[in-house]
This record gives sequence, C-alpha cells and structure tokens, in this order.
Amino acid sequence: MGRKARPLEICFESEQAFEHEYATNIVNGGIFVATDLPLEIRQKVVVRVKLAYVRKGIDLPGEVVHVVGPELAERGATPGVAVHFEASVTGLRDLFEPLVASRKGSALPRPDETSAGDRRGAPRSRARVGARVECPGCEVIEGRTRDLSISGVLVSIGTAPPIAVGEPVRVTIANPETGVEREILGKVARHVTGDGGVVRAIGVQFHLRAAERKSVEQFLHDLRAIEHSRRLGGIQGAIAELGIGNLVQTFGLAASQGTLEVMNGPDEGFLAFENGCLRAASTGGTTGVKALARMLAWREGRFEFHARIDPDVLTDEPMSLDAALLEATRLLDEGADVDRSNFPPHAVLGVDRAARDAAGDLTKLEESLLDLATTGMNVQRILDIVPETDSEIFLAMWNLMERGIVSVRSA
Repeated sequence: MGRKARPLEICFESEQAFEHEYATNIVNGGIFVATDLPLEIRQKVVVRVKLAYVRKGIDLPGEVVHVVGPELAERGATPGVAVHFEASVTGLRDLFEPLVASRKGSALPRPDETSAGDRRGAPRSRARVGARVECPGCEVIEGRTRDLSISGVLVSIGTAPPIAVGEPVRVTIANPETGVEREILGKVARHVTGDGGVVRAIGVQFHLRAAERKSVEQFLHDLRAIEHSRRLGGIQGAIAELGIGNLVQTFGLAASQGTLEVMNGPDEGFLAFENGCLRAASTGGTTGVKALARMLAWREGRFEFHARIDPDVLTDEPMSLDAALLEATRLLDEGADVDRSNFPPHAVLGVDRAARDAAGDLTKLEESLLDLATTGMNVQRILDIVPETDSEIFLAMWNLMERGIVSVRSA
C-alpha cells in the first residue's frame, strides 16, 4: 500500500498575488511551495491553495518533481518543492477562473492563447526533452528540445548535419515522466547558427492533421506542464556575475547533485554533477572536459541551476569537479596560446591528394582531419566532432598546411 499523500499549503493574501502565480505557474501545471519538510522526488502530495481574500481553499493532488534543499539557501534559493499537478490545464482553469471572473466580470488571462501578432502561431516555453528528427534521405538527428509549443519545436542537433529549411520531417518527442513517445509531422522552418555558421539547432513547424490535433495538443500541453513544474525553484542569473568556473564550484559544494544549464547567444550547454564529481558536460555536440573548457570561455549569457540530474544525460565517467575544472582550465589556456588566425571557424580545408599520398605516414589525428575535410566540413564543425583538444587539432592542421597537404579557403 502506497504512502498517504503529504499535505502542503500555500496561501495568497491578495487577489493580485494569486493572479500572478496563476498566470505564471498554476495554469502551466505546477507550483513551488516553500517548505523545510523532508520530501522526495515523485512523492505524492496534496497542495491546499488558500485564497485568503475570498476565504476559499482548493486541494490539488500532485507529485514532487524537484526538491530544493536548505543547503542551497545561502546560494539564493528558497528551500521547498516543485509540484506537478494531476489536474489538466483545462481542469485548473475550470477550478480557478470563476473565482476571479465572478469578482471582476472577466476571466483570468490564458497564457497559451495566441495573439494576432504572434507570427509563430503559439507562444513557446522552454523544454529540455529528448527528440528525434527524421527526414527521407537525411541522417537521423537525436537531439534535445530547446523550446516547444503546439505549433512547433526548436531542437538542438549536436554534431548531426542539419536538415535543409523547407524539408518535410517527422519529429518524435518523448515524455520524460511516462516514457510515452509521439510522432508529429512538420517541416524545417529555420536554422540557428553559431560560430563559423555551424547550425546549432533547427526549428520545425508542425503540420497537424485535423483527426490528430486534439490528442497531439493534449500531449504537448502535458509535456510543457511537466517541464514547467520541473523548472520551478531553480536559480537563475547572469554568467558575467560569477563565471562558469565559480558557478560550478559554488553549486557543486552546495548541492549533492544538480544540473547547470548555460546559454550564450545561439550556443547552449549543460553541466551535471553529483557528490562532488562531474557526471556530464555537453555543448554543440562536444562532450566531457573539452565541452567544459569551451563553456569556461563564455563571459556573457545566462545560467539556470536545478538540484536534479536527468538520468538520460549521464554519459560520462565520474570525474572530480576540482580535477575537471583544473584540466578544462589547462585546455583553455593551451587554446589561448594557439594561433588560429589561419583557420577561421567558417573556413574549409582543401586537400591536395597528391601531397597526401606522397607524405607517407600520418598520425591518426591527421588522418581524421583529412577525412573530415574531404566531406566539406568547416573548421568549427571539425573542432566540434574530433574528440582531441582544440589545441591538438590546430597543431595538426598547421603541420598539414606546412607540408602542403591542406590549404585554407572560404566556405
């Protein structure tokens, strides 16, 4: 027999305070409740939402999806839990809107309604879940969503070749809580590019058939609600205030586990750590300490910290955070000493086949660079794909150029 749902309570003294919470969080499927109670992920709870100004209380069953412990209080967090409600978005509206509509003569705003001026068709919300993008004759992209709406999705593609704008695609998105997948047809509407013009993400516009529209919209609403709830209680800020290295050390010491998401223009990345060890790092398809070194160089942008790790991102062997930061700093310093002027990110490498054949033995790295160069990849994409450090790659490029095997030309 399961445990009895734990009661929690949150009280709103004014209509204005409730309206803000409703429009920001409740109608999106969740709420953050400040508490010092020792609760666990997936624990069942019942949240009593008290509206003191009308002397009403509504009990909402839900599940804990994020716990912010007291150890993070010194880092600016409020101890408590994020709760995902069992009720649907429609059910939540039916419960709460009459309470305000009856007093003001109009309903509360509906955050997912589309305004006439919204060219994308529906407002988007941040969501980080697995997504697979398929197109006939194209390489399958196994990526993660950046944002999601009922009209489309933006998917980070790592090192996969981008699918051309206008191409029809099939997107498969997974619900991280239930494991249920849903296939949605659409077309590539745009590319998001980073250094060297490398495509970091693709935007897909959905084409929903009339017969499937209602069920797909419900699936996406549920997914957005879960993701919204999981983000409640996170700590956000500007990278410039502390720097990536200090952020990792700060949260790594304060929390037993956590994920630090970082955004720098079109580039995004994440760092996951547990019990003082780096468990995963990724940006632009680069992983591990090499990815950490890339992110240490970011001076601008935003960060968001959550005291949890999604199991599907744990691809690396645990490495001490101190050791990882030391090694990443070394890689960053080495990279700063390398002359990159002859190898701009957007440039491609031309290969002289006769010089290659006459060169004799080449190192494994040099062979890899030549193989990638012959496919037309630019310098930035090669740096992303090859696992060796950037400084080692640039040195190999210099050696190949000095021997006349490669030349640099504009893309």
